[in-house]
This record gives sequence, structure tokens and C-alpha cells, in this order.
Amino acid sequence: MSQENIRATFVMRKGSRDLLKAVAHRYGVSQSEIMNTAPFLFIVLAERSLKRRQSDLGMLETLADQAWRSIASMPGHIVIGDVDQLLEHAVELERQSIANHQVHGPSEEDIENRSGRCFPPYGDPFAETLKTALEEVGAAATVARYRAMLETNDDYDSFWDEEEAERIAQLNIVLDEDDLAPTVAETALSPASKPKTAEAPAGRWVITLKDREITVDSGADALEGLLKHLVTLDPAALEKLRPVGGRVRHLIADAPDRLYQGRPDLAHFSREFIPGWFMGTNYSSKDVRRLIRAAAEAVGLQWGIDIFMKASPG
Repeated sequence: MSQENIRATFVMRKGSRDLLKAVAHRYGVSQSEIMNTAPFLFIVLAERSLKRRQSDLGMLETLADQAWRSIASMPGHIVIGDVDQLLEHAVELERQSIANHQVHGPSEEDIENRSGRCFPPYGDPFAETLKTALEEVGAAATVARYRAMLETNDDYDSFWDEEEAERIAQLNIVLDEDDLAPTVAETALSPASKPKTAEAPAGRWVITLKDREITVDSGADALEGLLKHLVTLDPAALEKLRPVGGRVRHLIADAPDRLYQGRPDLAHFSREFIPGWFMGTNYSSKDVRRLIRAAAEAVGLQWGIDIFMKASPG
């Protein structure tokens, strides 16, 4: 192995691993070539998706304007609530999402900050772009396979420790923004037209529950604060929380080494949140948000009603 090469550790679905081998065999290339080419191919699809959405913005604004005029012409006694505001939110969320390179569309946090309500995202523009590209080359069976993979919805960063997180700012220079279409990446929103959203101080985590608000500075602190709160309210919550986690490890365990099965070297990435019970600490912000929601739902809390994420990094 040369100095330019590294050995990477991450989680793949078994089906994707098998597909990787099959693709390498079909096209007479190495699996390493496919993996090394993957980031460049992702850029192609991501930018294609963003450009398509950018080109559709004009049509979206026209349709929204037509809808507003239709609403205004309805009889005065018809109860329409704030439908006109929701249409405005939808347009602004899409515009902001494109400017922020969110290939899967607005996040639930963005939707809630903009509209003050908790709506799940509808559809996935990146997935639609990929499916269209696959259909263009006649890979209908692969489209079906891709749809089935999306339904599992278990993509996450398997191991992303704090040192790696600190390098993200440096890694960003690898993607030269000037090399990407500025109409999508930078000029989709002018400073004057950017919608104002309710923002928390940068880097803060704010979790709102029925009777309290947890405000902390890190994802590990956010997980710890929530777990302590849930178990304090109901000690039986421990049993409900034990199965929570991903395909690699559980969220909680009664010993640090049980958090990282087969990886004793990672046991120091743990924290005792109540006597005798430990949680992992080397999660990405994305993983923390996912685990907070999973933990809340495991104990019977309804996301967006009993608990929601008011603010989080990223």
C-alpha cells in the first residue's frame, strides 16, 4: 500500500457490496476504481439535480402565484386558514434549499424554522434524478433495486469521531466552489432575498420537550441530556432504549466495551449518563439528530408534538 493510499472503514449495505462486485465484473474494472470514482459521479448527479430544481423555480413561483390568486377569489366565508402563507413558505424553502446544496430537499429543521410547524419532507429530488438517469440507460431493474434500498432509510456515518469532524472545514477546500455552477451554488439567492429564519447561536443544540428545553454545546451533551431526562421521568425507559441504535452499535449499553462490539479500541468514546449505563460520543451531527428522534419515539414521544429539535449544528 503506497503512502497515497489509505484503508477506509465504513458501513455498506450487503446488497450494495454485492452490486459493487457485480459492476466491477461487468465493466472490467477494479472495485477500488469504482469507489475512487464515486465522489466525482455523486457531484455530477447532485449538481444535475440542483440545476433542474433551479430551472423549475420560475415555474414553481408562477404556479404559487396562480394559487394565491385563486385563493383570493374564493368566497369570504370559506375557511382557508393560512394556506397562502404555506405556499410562500414552500417556495422560499425550495429556494433556500438549493442555495444550501441540500440535494434531498429542505430538512425537517428548516421546514419547522420557516413555517413554525413540523412537516416531513415530501419526496426526494436527488433520488428522482438518479432514478431518471438509470432509466435513461435502460436499467429498469436497477431502478427497482434502488427504490427498495431507499425504503430501508438506514444510511448514516458509521464512525465519525471529533477529530474527523474538526477536519471538515479543511476538507471543504477539496470541493472548489468556483468550479461548480455559481448560478446554483452561490447566486440562487441574493443577500437581500434570503428568507429570515429563527436561528439559535451557532453550534448550539436546543431540544424542546413538553415541560422543558435542553440547550447544550455538543451532540454528545444533547444525547446525554435527553437520555437522563427520559430515564429520570421513567426508569422503565431503559429497556425501551436498549434496542435503539444502528446496524453497527446500540445507543446505550451497561458497559463501554458493549457499545463497540468488536472494536475495544473505541471504548474510550463513551460516557456514563446515569450510574451503570453508558452512551457513545463519537457521532456526527446527523447521527445525533437521528438518534435523538429514535430515542424519543422508542419511549412513546411523538416527534414534532411532544418533542422537536429547535436548533442543531449543520
